Amino acid sequence: MKILAVADIHGRLSRLFLIEEYLDRCRPDALVIAGDMSRYGRPDSFFDWLHARDLPVITVRGNTDPRGLDKRMSGNPNFRLLHLEKTTLNGISFSSGFAGERDGSDCTSPSPGDT
Repeated sequence: MKILAVADIHGRLSRLFLIEEYLDRCRPDALVIAGDMSRYGRPDSFFDWLHARDLPVITVRGNTDPRGLDKRMSGNPNFRLLHLEKTTLNGISFSSGFAGERDGSDCTSPSPGDT
C-alpha cells in the first residue's frame, strides 16, 4: 500500500497544490495527515478540497485544528480521525498515541523504561 503522509498544512493553498500534484502523479492508496490541517479553526478551504477527493484520509488533530474536527469529517466515509483511537485500512493498523493501552491490544506502545 502506498501512503502519502503530510503535516502542517495550515490551510495554505500552496501546500494543498503541492499535495494535489503528488496525489495526481503518484496515486497513493491513502493520505495520512499528522495534524495542523487548518488555520486556527478556519478549515473551510482545506475541507472543501479534501471532500472533493475520493481517497481514504487518516488524520490526527493538531494544536491549530478545531476540537470539532470529528464533526466536520463525519460527513465523509473516507475520513478517519485518530484521537486515542485505532483504525485499519486495507489490512494495515493505524494507532494514535496510546490507544491500545485501554484494551491491552496495542503492541506499539512503549513499555515503562522505553521512554
